[in-house]
Amino acid sequence: VTSAGREHPEIVLESFMPGDRWMVRREDEPMDDILLALPDHRRVSPVPKLSPTDDDECGSSLSCGEEDLTSLMGGMWGATNKAPPSHSNPPPSNKEQEEDYIMQLASACNVPIDIDEDTFIIETPHHLHSMHEIVAIPLRRGDYESALRVFEKILKGLKLRHEEKPHHLIGTTLHNIGVVQMWQGKFSEALYSFLHAVSMRRDSLPQNHPDIAVSLVRKSFAQLALDQVGCAYDSLTQALDLCPIENATRAKILNNLGVVQYLNRDSISAVKGFARALEIQRKQLAGRIRRETIIFDATTTLSNMGKLYSEKQDWNTSFFVYDEALALQSTAFRKESPLVLQSIGNLAYARAKHGDVKKALHLYTDILSAQETVNGAESREYAETMGVLGFLYSKNEDYEAALTHLSAAHKWQLDNMDSTTHPACLHTKEAILAVEKNLKGASVWV
Repeated sequence: VTSAGREHPEIVLESFMPGDRWMVRREDEPMDDILLALPDHRRVSPVPKLSPTDDDECGSSLSCGEEDLTSLMGGMWGATNKAPPSHSNPPPSNKEQEEDYIMQLASACNVPIDIDEDTFIIETPHHLHSMHEIVAIPLRRGDYESALRVFEKILKGLKLRHEEKPHHLIGTTLHNIGVVQMWQGKFSEALYSFLHAVSMRRDSLPQNHPDIAVSLVRKSFAQLALDQVGCAYDSLTQALDLCPIENATRAKILNNLGVVQYLNRDSISAVKGFARALEIQRKQLAGRIRRETIIFDATTTLSNMGKLYSEKQDWNTSFFVYDEALALQSTAFRKESPLVLQSIGNLAYARAKHGDVKKALHLYTDILSAQETVNGAESREYAETMGVLGFLYSKNEDYEAALTHLSAAHKWQLDNMDSTTHPACLHTKEAILAVEKNLKGASVWV
């Protein structure tokens, strides 16, 4: 899931003014790579969704996955200034030329360069603003190493300028380095960066400044990725103390605390955390202006609650909260958006587990139709839903339909996976053999 339900990933970074944010939109889809870098058990045992607090204008969420039925499955420079040369010159085709290219752009943007120290000399907000424009170039392409080299040169220049004394720009740069490292899946390095960002921000900003909370929340993400659940809880508790006002930021932190308590298998405290977050979000939904971000945050919390109630087999409450999440999303996002399809999938899953297979089949068929339109019949998403439908048809004893759907899913798996070792391929093959056996038994009976 990307920022506020947007379908193109955005990297949320800190700007040169405390409290200011800027975003870089990725040109491809990187999230799967991040999820694959998580520990194996976290991929096969999905958890509710986390919400960053540094995106009040774009309430993004880091999702560790959703339940499947079966294992088958701008103008940043202002109106009066010219765009920097990064938007008129093509990037170098050879990655070895990247650093020279970056240095040339910095020079063209009048950013002083200390050749001896190999740093950018950041003396004015304009210099840092220009460097943010330049670092966006490799980030858009997913070239994180080049982006980190730029940030490291900025960091070195700031430390030289401020003689290693605490300064909020040093904290900002450390935070941004951590964000990029998270996108790389380098969680240990990211945790180190966020630890130092929190320390620097505590030393250079007012005691209760919200930017400290932002870095604490990002720090908790890295800790969760490293299975440091207790440490993540401590980081989020500290962040919550810095955000006493009942606003979107506090609601996101409460949601995240609910996720951590879920991971600690404390479902009672998790539900309480989600309920407290939702109480704040409902007040925002009742306001005169209902932004997409408010809807996104509220539906994230509702979906998390639905998952917990599903695990408790409280199906009536699960249906209610999943249905409310879907109804809210339908007011802001198109029917074919991944966010809406995910909510329909949650509802279909709960229906199937409750034994309402016919209703689940209807919902998954709607998902399949939308996925064919958006992703194509050769996509992973389409194949996964075909597999789920095949499983449900077999449960409904419609073995011909089950064989058709399972065979289509298996064909995709054979083309894209190792058929001899991948558990999804083996599982689907077993399901096909079982369906074929039932078909033969049915024909003998007739």
